[in-house]
Amino acid sequence: MRNGNTTSGARFIYDAIEFLSARNHVPPDAVAQILEKKRQQLQLTLDAMRKRISQEGARATFDRD
Repeated sequence: MRNGNTTSGARFIYDAIEFLSARNHVPPDAVAQILEKKRQQLQLTLDAMRKRISQEGARATFDRD
């Protein structure tokens, strides 16, 4: 279920969700929906960070000229 490219923080979230679902007998479909939502949120955060870094890099290059 886990993606090999996750960070340790994301891995902790995945492990916690899996632990709680096993302990409380949450249906696998519900777990899959939660994991997918968290993955999408993490991806949006990473994309925003990459965009900001690239914009700052472009600004720094422009300022040097």
